[in-house]
Amino acid sequence: QIQMSGTKSTCLLFLIALLSTTLFDNNSTLAFSARSSSPAVNNNNPNLARSVNQSTAKMTSSSSTITNTNRRVYHDIPKRETQIHHLRQNYGPKSDGTGIKIAIMDTGCDLSANGLSGTCSDGVTPKYIDFVDCTGDGDVDMSAAAAKVVCKNNNGTMIVEGLSGRNLTLGQWAENVTEFKLGAVRLYELLPRSVARRVKKERKEVFVVKHGALISKTQLQLDELNTNSSSSKKSNGGGDDGDSKESKDDDKKVIDKKKKELKLLLEQLTSIQESYDEDSGPLMDILMFQDVNDGGTWKAVLDIDTTTGDLTNSIPMAPFRHARQVGRLGFGSHVTFCIQVYDEGRTLSIVTDAGSHGTHVAGIAASYFAPEEEGGEQSDDDEGKTKKKVK
Repeated sequence: QIQMSGTKSTCLLFLIALLSTTLFDNNSTLAFSARSSSPAVNNNNPNLARSVNQSTAKMTSSSSTITNTNRRVYHDIPKRETQIHHLRQNYGPKSDGTGIKIAIMDTGCDLSANGLSGTCSDGVTPKYIDFVDCTGDGDVDMSAAAAKVVCKNNNGTMIVEGLSGRNLTLGQWAENVTEFKLGAVRLYELLPRSVARRVKKERKEVFVVKHGALISKTQLQLDELNTNSSSSKKSNGGGDDGDSKESKDDDKKVIDKKKKELKLLLEQLTSIQESYDEDSGPLMDILMFQDVNDGGTWKAVLDIDTTTGDLTNSIPMAPFRHARQVGRLGFGSHVTFCIQVYDEGRTLSIVTDAGSHGTHVAGIAASYFAPEEEGGEQSDDDEGKTKKKVK
């Protein structure tokens, strides 16, 4: 944990392998996927004054000849004005950062981000090397609950009871596991604030629709009982005696009891709808174990997208550096995550990003797009027409 001014910072540490995308030349521009309202450069105009306006910084370039006709269509930063070409002239072609490992300490990175989730230009070295959550926000205590022994039902299906109380159905991946460490975490504890707000809003909209339908159904049942009761009284007219009267009295008692129950139910449903603030979010069970077939590596399985406890198709995840496994949280969140294991299996760290800034910074510093992935201008036909492939 990092303490800053008495409060815990929301920073995540990432080690990223850096390899350049292309070699620079004095007249070309540095491809930069910045958030800017500036239009892309038109390569058909050799004397175009280019400008980039990002936030409050504005740089305007002098006219220059653009020789790269297969350039990625992004916003561009002029390199002559920023003197990047001097760096290459003074320090050689390796000055572009090839082979350098860097650490980005920021809000975290999207594990599936284009240009970062793959490899460097050699096609072998991975961009992302490791992810570490320095805040401890994603830490889950796996030592509090005693390990549960896996049992089997009559069908031979392996089952273990999770901390949520649900029976978790296991798949073939658990055949050689005899016991688990148990944990649980709420989805909202792992999501960036913006994503949490969206998911809460979406879940509330679903709740309002389903709950409103339930209130309408209950009201309809109550109205039908009132209508039938009134019709019965009018049709009977005068009094009855004997067994007939006693039978009708019993029917009336049953109807009155149903009415009372429906009224109480309607009051409760209405009260729940009026007092709804926000839900606490799905509670996800976690199972962790040592894989004896993988050198005793700690692995974890999260119930990320279901409330039924069905883990038959789940894939156990190892710490990121071990197997570079990436998961995606469910319930409409679509947030990527990886895991780390500390304290000899007593602490599971679920690493997610806390915002988009870290991905933005890492993309500027180290992203790489293979030539076939670049959205540059390409020849369309023999007449010299071109079409833009926009990513």
